[in-house]
Amino acid sequence: MARKDLVQLETAFRKILKSITIAWSKQVDSTINRSQFYVLERLAKCPHNISTLAEALHITSGAVTGISDKLVDEGYASRRRAENDRRVVFLEITDKGHEILAQLSNQRKELYENFFGGLTDTDVKALTRIFEQILDSQDAANNEVEPKVKA
Repeated sequence: MARKDLVQLETAFRKILKSITIAWSKQVDSTINRSQFYVLERLAKCPHNISTLAEALHITSGAVTGISDKLVDEGYASRRRAENDRRVVFLEITDKGHEILAQLSNQRKELYENFFGGLTDTDVKALTRIFEQILDSQDAANNEVEPKVKA
């Protein structure tokens, strides 16, 4: 693949992400941004500590702390200390968080249908496979460079 093709791919990808971010802020009727939504989505499955959320969402712990502060301030999440180690703090979704998550999940579905609805099921599966392959390659490369330390 020529270098020009890679630049065009990156440009198109960046434009799609920017368009999705703009559409979210215009179409999704909420004070919750996409990052906050993704945190709530994770918390709906089970409580998490900051570092676990950061790793799962591929963002920094500092970013998760800022996001969680806003979610707690709005009443969408709460903090709870671990019983066996008071230094460990878990973030949990609240009933209000579940309510906004359900509302936003429907709006997100509509937003992504607008973006990707014109693609065939085969195209969606192919893009998903390609993106997952890219992520797997990056994860493998990152693990070779910086092996994770098991606790």
